[in-house]
Amino acid sequence: MKTTFKVLVLLTIVLIVPNLFLNKRIDIERTVEIESPLNMLFMKVANVSEWENWYPFYLKDSSVKFDTTESIYGTGANLEWNTEKNNSGVLKLNEVVLNKKIAFNLLYSGKIVNKVLGAFTFEQVNRKTRVTCNLNQSHPLLFRVFGFFAFKKIEQEFEIALQNLKSQVENTQNPFHILMYQKEAFSVYSKTLSCKTSTIGRNLERSYKELEKQMQEDGIAVFGKPICIYHNYSDTTVELEAALPIHQITKPSKYTKTINSATVLKATYVGPYDKSQATYDALDEFAIKNGLKIKDSHYQIFITDPGIVEDPSKWVTEIYYTLL
Repeated sequence: MKTTFKVLVLLTIVLIVPNLFLNKRIDIERTVEIESPLNMLFMKVANVSEWENWYPFYLKDSSVKFDTTESIYGTGANLEWNTEKNNSGVLKLNEVVLNKKIAFNLLYSGKIVNKVLGAFTFEQVNRKTRVTCNLNQSHPLLFRVFGFFAFKKIEQEFEIALQNLKSQVENTQNPFHILMYQKEAFSVYSKTLSCKTSTIGRNLERSYKELEKQMQEDGIAVFGKPICIYHNYSDTTVELEAALPIHQITKPSKYTKTINSATVLKATYVGPYDKSQATYDALDEFAIKNGLKIKDSHYQIFITDPGIVEDPSKWVTEIYYTLL
């Protein structure tokens, strides 16, 4: 009887007492600076299907299989996985603030169930992006020691994950410089026209001159680079708007309009206008890859003036898709 009592006391000391010296909640924070545009890095985390390319749990087990049950990007995006060893899990994004923050739940299910709450935050620091990962986990009293060691393994995985993310992004080329961000509202003087596709150039040039004349009459100055907004486009005809940006609308007229603030995809193309199709293909691929829906219309901003820069290979054009 005494032996049994001693065993019970010993088990109590071994299994319970150490838990009293550990906090219920464990928090860690890790930071890395990466030489990459902020949005390029943000999309590697905000798209749950990208995690399999940099999170070490997925990389070290070739038997892992994935299933996206909902969307792959943004708040509510969900990724499920399972392995031949009957390990499974769910990654869910709880909050996505474009180019700023991604909060998530990570649930591991196997011999044990392990739930982690975490968040990535992103900050532009000079020419680098600072990524901070915060993780936390709570455990009942009797499982704090066990949970502590289990969480240390997850902590190590995220340390490796940040380095994998850094290596992958810094070694990935982005030839079209595609970025997604929130573009603020802006005002323009614009004129709508329909023409043959082959005559876009001269029709735009004539429309810009007409708009400049109208702006001079109204006492309004151009406040930026010329814009072309495409509404309907085919191999033979096109509906578009020639637009010149202004600081603000002081006197509304049939020429003035405001382009509302919106989330956009932006690609930078360098070269002659008639050779830009590869850039559009890259924008389409980016949208499909990240499960994004775009408006039918899009617009271009002509950064380079062909009247000043004669070499078409040096013409710079920004192409914008607006997300729904």
